[in-house]
Amino acid sequence: MMRCPSCSAQVVEAKFCGNCAARLPANAAGSWGSAEQRHITVLFCDLVGSTELSETLGLEEYAYVLKEYQGLAVAAIEPFEGQVRLYLGDGVLAFFG
Repeated sequence: MMRCPSCSAQVVEAKFCGNCAARLPANAAGSWGSAEQRHITVLFCDLVGSTELSETLGLEEYAYVLKEYQGLAVAAIEPFEGQVRLYLGDGVLAFFG
């Protein structure tokens, strides 16, 4: 932790002061290691009507439908260099970039 030379606010591991936006000395960001900042796109998709579907199908049939749906979602995500990060019930969370 250090103090901003411009406004004396306390800052933690940053390139710019969060209070006044002044550029901090290079050693202030030195402990970030290999971290980097970049833009990503986040996609969340789910199976529409899954609650009603789960009520009409048996457990095994519904599990099969979910498995097939997740496989199709992965097949649509991977060609665009997306990474599936999490399955949330009938939802799929993916990151791109």
